[in-house]
Amino acid sequence: MKLGSKISLAFIIFISGLLGLTLYFTSQQSESHEISQLSNELQLTQRLFQDKLENQQKHILKLVQTITMDQRFRSFMGQIKDNFYSFTEEIALDAEGDIVFMVDDEPALRGIYPADKERETWFQQFKESFPLENILDRGTGTAHVISLGQELYSIVYAPLKESLSDDFAVGAMGVLRRIDNEWVKKLLGKTLETSGVKVLFFIDDALIASNTPREISKHIIKQKKGLKMETGSFLLSGDRHIARIGLFNEPASNAGYLLSSNLDKALEPFIDLRNNILLLGLGVMLAGLVCAIIFVNRLVQPIKRLVAGTREVTEGNFDYRIHYRSRDEVGQLSQAFNHMMEGLQEKERIRESFGKYLHPSIVSEIIADPDKLKLGGTRQEQTILFSDIAGFTKFSENMPPDILLDLLNQYLGAMTEELTGLQGILDKYLGDGIMAFWGPPFTKGNHALLACQAALQMQKRLAELRPQWIQQGFPDIHARIGIATGEMIVGNLGSEHSRDYTCIGDTVNYGSRLEGLNKYYGTQIIISEETFQLAQSEISARDLDSVQVVGRQTGCRIFHLMGLKKESGAEDSNLINGYESAIGQYRQGDFSLAGDLFKDLKNRFPQDSPCRIMYDRCLFYQENPPENWEGVHVMSEK
Repeated sequence: MKLGSKISLAFIIFISGLLGLTLYFTSQQSESHEISQLSNELQLTQRLFQDKLENQQKHILKLVQTITMDQRFRSFMGQIKDNFYSFTEEIALDAEGDIVFMVDDEPALRGIYPADKERETWFQQFKESFPLENILDRGTGTAHVISLGQELYSIVYAPLKESLSDDFAVGAMGVLRRIDNEWVKKLLGKTLETSGVKVLFFIDDALIASNTPREISKHIIKQKKGLKMETGSFLLSGDRHIARIGLFNEPASNAGYLLSSNLDKALEPFIDLRNNILLLGLGVMLAGLVCAIIFVNRLVQPIKRLVAGTREVTEGNFDYRIHYRSRDEVGQLSQAFNHMMEGLQEKERIRESFGKYLHPSIVSEIIADPDKLKLGGTRQEQTILFSDIAGFTKFSENMPPDILLDLLNQYLGAMTEELTGLQGILDKYLGDGIMAFWGPPFTKGNHALLACQAALQMQKRLAELRPQWIQQGFPDIHARIGIATGEMIVGNLGSEHSRDYTCIGDTVNYGSRLEGLNKYYGTQIIISEETFQLAQSEISARDLDSVQVVGRQTGCRIFHLMGLKKESGAEDSNLINGYESAIGQYRQGDFSLAGDLFKDLKNRFPQDSPCRIMYDRCLFYQENPPENWEGVHVMSEK
């Protein structure tokens, strides 16, 4: 992508991000504001409903009390003792009651409107559910909302007294108004029309009354169970609703009402505003993009000269220079480019000079940090590998120098390929020997595991080349490899006139000794305990022995590297497990038992030299018990 396109794209991303954030925060603030508004509106509607219901009930109570205190009614009540059905009808008409009943102090029904057997049966059920004795004893009026079956009523109780000064009642009058759609419309009609609030009355999960179409109301009632608090929200037909629930007091605790408002519908004006902001923002972005393109074209022209210069660099022309004398940022960039070309020339000379003598990774490190050319080194943990051809001195004496050199070059070249292929750093050739190391900053990953993998690959490659060399008349070549892990000094060693980038230290010497131990044990690869600890999850190796090599004062465990775990079979596992049991008894000084175990392994694995050697050693120690035995075999030769 060209620079102009990048700047234009950056401008678009910036404006788009700014516009997106604006719309996001606007939407969030608008939604939060509207949720708060609707919640307050629902709370206000709830208080208004409660106030109107209370006023309605107070009005009915006052109306009934006025009628029952009238002299005509009191005279009527004194003359007619058995039947008040006609009077309940009069009160029902005045109070707009759906059901009106009158009881005496028993309490027994003295009159009910409408007057029919069905209502008298209804009253008996009502009396069993709602005892009237408290009303008669208290002598004061009260009001409730009650549920009878699948119907909800607003009920007002008015006591009947013979005298205004009496504290007790001789009867009671009950006026019930059924809560249905018509009742809701009369009580809250104007309020609900202006606010758009949906109100539903329910008993349990049954819809009783609402100001909303029945199908929609049923769907809203289903959401009631999900509202765990007094105020909550639910989703209906893809729209979000804010809801508030209220429950009536006893005895109708299973009944209540639900108020809800459509949040998404309330947000429609804000959505229109958001769309207008989006259109305006897109217009501003388009106009800004045109201006940005004009500005970018004027900026890019001088930079094209730098592009031409970089093209020369890619073609290897480090003599190219840019002549641009402006003092602006492009001019400063041109000067920096010229300085860079001078540095590239210098580093190229270094690469050409040292590339043939040092590993490419070391050359790259020196180019990145020329101070590393100075004498000195750093102490760090690394893994060292020594490799040597078995019996090289013996067969080299009988070979013509040119043929020997050809064979040696083939061998060293093949082994070096396997080393470097696994991030190994070739330190030097030691005649027929190889010294290599793994470690930071040249090696990425587990340097001990990489060294083990490289050693196995070297032996595998040598096994592939051996038949070819034998056919050419070369001797049967085998290699011994030793690997050690630990701290060593890495850096430039030597003098101002002659230096070598290498590593030294006790670990390096130990690695060389491990390579030599292969000759004694008849093995191909021996690794140190530290190497085994770092690579044991991936390699198959046996605890070969505990040895004190020449030059060390203490003994260390050594391991015979046999292969990778993923490639090992049951035979290797059996040998490792059996050898582990035998070496354990050997270290404890039980040479008799250890000898028996090694003898069994020797018979099962006749080609395995370590089993035979350890068996012979156990026989020797049985006849010549060592003093102060610590399980360590002291080597007298390198």
